[in-house]
Amino acid sequence: MAQILTQLLPKMKFEDFILVAISESKLLASIQGFNFPLSKIQLQLIKCLRNQTLWKLDDLAFALWQEKWTESHYHRIRMMGYKLNKQLKQHLGYELVTISKNELRLNLIFKIE
Repeated sequence: MAQILTQLLPKMKFEDFILVAISESKLLASIQGFNFPLSKIQLQLIKCLRNQTLWKLDDLAFALWQEKWTESHYHRIRMMGYKLNKQLKQHLGYELVTISKNELRLNLIFKIE
């Protein structure tokens, strides 16, 4: 099944994205009419994902905190992603990001404006 999806994904056209609109001044994200508050660091994460949908965790840690990578960054990034995903999944049924041991990726169905 995974092999079939891997073959199909490059051929599929994702014209119907779920748009994520962010308000930097209000620290809010708006997705399909649902507004949810963001912390300043969550806003920074979403802004990073607007410019680049796949991040190596050490590069993301530097972009967010201007610090060299440590194991504590992994836990902070993981918890940030978990909290964003939890909010979205409750209201939309989708998760915003996927986090692995080495990278964080914006899920393909989302587009950040």
